[in-house]
Amino acid sequence: DSSMLATAARQVSIEAALGGTTTIFDICEAPNAVDDALWAIAEQVRDVGLRARLSFEATQRAGADIAERALRANRAFIDSCDAEDIVGGVMSWHTTFTCDADYIATAHGLARDAHAWSHAHCNEGRHEGATMRSRHDCSTLEFYDRIGVLDDQLHLSQCVQLEPIDLELMAAR
Repeated sequence: DSSMLATAARQVSIEAALGGTTTIFDICEAPNAVDDALWAIAEQVRDVGLRARLSFEATQRAGADIAERALRANRAFIDSCDAEDIVGGVMSWHTTFTCDADYIATAHGLARDAHAWSHAHCNEGRHEGATMRSRHDCSTLEFYDRIGVLDDQLHLSQCVQLEPIDLELMAAR
């Protein structure tokens, strides 16, 4: 629930600040707290004085209701953050194997319309790339390019198992 998230966010923020960290990026995955998680975390991060970009990890793996609420919560949080605020919002979806093309394109479009950036985990292991080859006969970044989300507003993390074409596409964008 959001009170547990707030407690954890406060603890992590204090530890980060004591360690010299000034800025964090956090992706929350808490389907039972999707509607208020980001605000609970943001309050603690602001109170400690860290700069942050926060996102709820949107995914279709928890069902259609949670998937839609996650997109709405991310967009509402992005919209609630003032440009001068030390805390801002990001649209994050999990991966191409837990989100379909329409869902990813919708998420990215919501971020783009709000002048925010998007984030996704990408090829952390071999599974995502293999899934893309099996389902779409392309690499993960080729898939992102095909659906129109591979642009300068998309930030990818955990890019461990990329194919040469993925590196070429990243360099080109």
